[in-house]
Amino acid sequence: MSTVEYKLNSSPATTTPFDWKNDAFYTAAVVLGIDIGIEGIGVWLRKGRDHVYARTFLFNTPEAAPLKGRRLLRGGRRCRQSEQHREVLLKEFCAELNLPWTEIKDEENEDGPFKLRLRAVRSKLASKEALVVCLRHIIKHRGYDYHETDGGSFPWGEELKADVATSWAKAAYCSPEDAAEILHDVSDCGWNDKQLVTFRHALTAAVERHKQGIEAALEKHFAQGKNNLRIPARKHNFPRSLIWEHLEIICGNHRDFFGGEAGLSAALLKLKPILNYHRKKPGALAERKVNRCPVAIYLFGGTAPKCDPNSNPHIRLFKLLEFLATRSFVAKDGTRLLANANLMEWLLDGVLADDIRAVAANKVKGGQKQERRKFGGFRDEFIARFDPNGKIELAGDRVSHNKDFFEQLGDLLRPKLSVLNTRASLCGKSAEELFKRAVKNGYDAKMFGRI
Repeated sequence: MSTVEYKLNSSPATTTPFDWKNDAFYTAAVVLGIDIGIEGIGVWLRKGRDHVYARTFLFNTPEAAPLKGRRLLRGGRRCRQSEQHREVLLKEFCAELNLPWTEIKDEENEDGPFKLRLRAVRSKLASKEALVVCLRHIIKHRGYDYHETDGGSFPWGEELKADVATSWAKAAYCSPEDAAEILHDVSDCGWNDKQLVTFRHALTAAVERHKQGIEAALEKHFAQGKNNLRIPARKHNFPRSLIWEHLEIICGNHRDFFGGEAGLSAALLKLKPILNYHRKKPGALAERKVNRCPVAIYLFGGTAPKCDPNSNPHIRLFKLLEFLATRSFVAKDGTRLLANANLMEWLLDGVLADDIRAVAANKVKGGQKQERRKFGGFRDEFIARFDPNGKIELAGDRVSHNKDFFEQLGDLLRPKLSVLNTRASLCGKSAEELFKRAVKNGYDAKMFGRI
């Protein structure tokens, strides 16, 4: 047996935890944050705790295309995690109301859950176990929500591809309100007439299916006796609102299982957040999209207003002025040039003013989308306005960034209607004030009197 005396080391003296909130890096340092993404670069500047500047610069990066696959995989993982968490929340809900947790079984491949849901809508199920199967099946297949999640910019995903959108519409159930919004978004996205007509027909059929509801879809499915000949029941894109109506009807037919009318109301209040569960709270993304103007507090003080849409005339004016003041184009001899006063007046008070009036009067619609996308082939007039003497020539696109310059200028002067409907990064009041300060109150913007 060892006689060595073992001694425990004394515990180290306690140290004060790092007070990061009061560190100079967070209270006084000037910090520039850069977020490099697939479609652009985000820049954010702060001084201490105060926000100074934020901007997103969009550009095409072909080398970043493989990253889209990774984002799709990440989206799939988050979808599965969300589904699992909804199961956990529903299990807690069932335990609280003494509803027996029952597995979804369809051993004979007879579409058992769908059959129970159709029966639950038409009458009353015989047991609580059958009701739980319906609840689990509905919560698992909860449908899409165009507005409350970040699963994509559109119901079918991120990109405006005609074939993908049409495939979605052929299996979708779409409300008239959502259909009108979607048609507005795709009216100026570059599809040809045939693609637009095909999509409109598919979307019109989706609206008709929405009017019929989920019960009609289940009836059509079970109208055929043989399972292998039935219309598929699993390939419908139901909107979340329609799923919720379906769930309300089923719960209403089984109010006795919830303890009567009062218990039914309480149960529905608990089921709605379960159905709408997202890793970010429902509606949080929509709230985040409409930020408060980050510069208004410095310009005017008080509570900052919400950011306005890109269609706001003051915002369009300021964005174009900022572009012309900071972005250069290249002459044939390699000289970098900035827009002069004559060029700015033509673009701000002429070209941009005409488009603002046309958009405000709803004169820019589907028939003019091709012309709007091709706007940018005005270099001859551009350089003539800049140099009336005709001594300056532009450098070629291959040896300069002139191509990008004119494409981005065209996007500011003739933006797509879908872009005008999105929110800008500031409010119209701030844009107006910044414009006045930038030109030292010397430019009176005659266009505003004519809009």
